[in-house]
Amino acid sequence: MKKLKNLSKNIFKTNEKNVYIKIPFIVIFFIGLIGFITTSFFDLDNKWVAYGWDLQKSHFIKSFCYFYFNIGTNQLTVLLPICAIVLFESFMAKIKRQKHWSVYGFYIFLAIFWIVYNWYIIYSTYNADDGWGFGICVSVLLDGKSALYGIIAITVINTIIFVAVAYLIHFKIAKFPTFIEDKYWHRSLFLIIYVLIMYFFIIIIKQSTGRPEYIFTNFEDIVGKITWGDVDKLTGRRKAIDIDLTPAIRKINGITDADMPKLKANILREINNNNWAPSNYFQWWQINGDWVSNLKHWAIFNWFTDSSTKNMPTGWYVINFPSGHMNATFTTFGYGYIFLYENKNIKKKWKISFMILWLVHLFGMLLTLTISTLHYPTDCFFTMTLCPLIIYPSLKATDFCVKLALKIVDHKKNKVVLKIEK
Repeated sequence: MKKLKNLSKNIFKTNEKNVYIKIPFIVIFFIGLIGFITTSFFDLDNKWVAYGWDLQKSHFIKSFCYFYFNIGTNQLTVLLPICAIVLFESFMAKIKRQKHWSVYGFYIFLAIFWIVYNWYIIYSTYNADDGWGFGICVSVLLDGKSALYGIIAITVINTIIFVAVAYLIHFKIAKFPTFIEDKYWHRSLFLIIYVLIMYFFIIIIKQSTGRPEYIFTNFEDIVGKITWGDVDKLTGRRKAIDIDLTPAIRKINGITDADMPKLKANILREINNNNWAPSNYFQWWQINGDWVSNLKHWAIFNWFTDSSTKNMPTGWYVINFPSGHMNATFTTFGYGYIFLYENKNIKKKWKISFMILWLVHLFGMLLTLTISTLHYPTDCFFTMTLCPLIIYPSLKATDFCVKLALKIVDHKKNKVVLKIEK
C-alpha cells in the first residue's frame, strides 16, 4: 500500500501554501476570541444589535442585510456538490473511465438536483408566510418582494459559480496528468468531514440553548404594545387580546390601511400560538428552558413528540447561538484550499486576492447578520473562535478515513492475489 502523507502533519509545516492558511486562521481565532469576550460584558451584545435595528430604517440596508443572510444560508449547497464532483472525478480517473456512461449519469443527476432545489427555494420564498400573512418576512419586517428578488439574484450567482467550477473540474483540472497525485480528492474529503463535525457541535449547542432573536426580546417596542387578557388554562400563558401596532409595522412595503385589521389578527394569533411572541433576553450562556426538556423539541425527535411551538419556551425554535451562517461562510475558504493554495502553478497574486475577498466576505457576513439582528455578536464571534479549532480534529478524522479505506482496498487486493495463486 502506497504511503499517503497526512494532512494533519502537513498543516504544521512552514511553507508558502501554509502561510495563506495558518496566518488568516490565527488572526480570525483571536479576533473571534477577543470579540466574544468583549461583547459578553457591559450589555454590548444587546447594544450592538439595537444599533443595527436603528440602521434598518433604511430599506436598502435592511434588504441588503437580508440578501447577505440568504447568501449564508445557501453557501454549502454550492461547496458540497463541488466537493462531490472532485471525489467522483478522482474515482473515475483512478479507474480510467472518465468517458463512462456513469459520468453522464452523475452530471445529469446533479443538474436535476440543482434545478429542483433552486426552484423549490424560489417557490417557497414566493409563497412564504411566516405567520403574519403572505409576503412578510417577520424577523426583519421586510416585504416579500424584496426577499424574492434577493433569492433570485443569489440563485443566479450560485448557478454561475457552480457551473463554472464544475466545468473547470471536468474539462480542465480532471484532465491533468497529476490530478490524482495532487490530492484534490483528499482536500475535498476533508471539507466534507469538517462540515459534518462542525455542524455536529453547532446543532447540539443551538438546540440546547434555544436563544431567541432580537425581535422576540424587544417585541413590544418593535411590534406594538399588547393588551393581555386572562391566563389560558391549556398553555398557562396569558392571552393577547389586542395590540397597538408601531409605525415600523405600518411602514412595511406593500402593507396598506385596508390590510391592518387582518395583519393585527394574524399577529395576535401568532402571539397566542407562541410563534412570534415576547420573550426574555438570554445571554449566550443561559438556556431558554432547560437542556433536558429541550431534547423533546429537537428535530430528530419531532416524529415522536409534540413539537408545536405552543409547548416550547418562547423563541426557542430560532436557536440563535451559535451562528451556523458564520460557519458556512468560513467553509468557503475551501475553494482556495482545494484549487489554489496547493497548486504551484497559481500565481501568488491570485492566492492573495482570494484571501482578501474571503476575509471581506467573512467579516461582511458578521456585520450584516448583526445589523439585521438575526444574530447577536456573541453568536458570530463564538463561531469564529470555534471554526479554526475544529480544523485539526477534522484533518485527523480525514487521515483516519483515508487510511482505513486504503487498508480495506489493500486487503481485498491481497485476497484476490491469494485466490489466483491457489
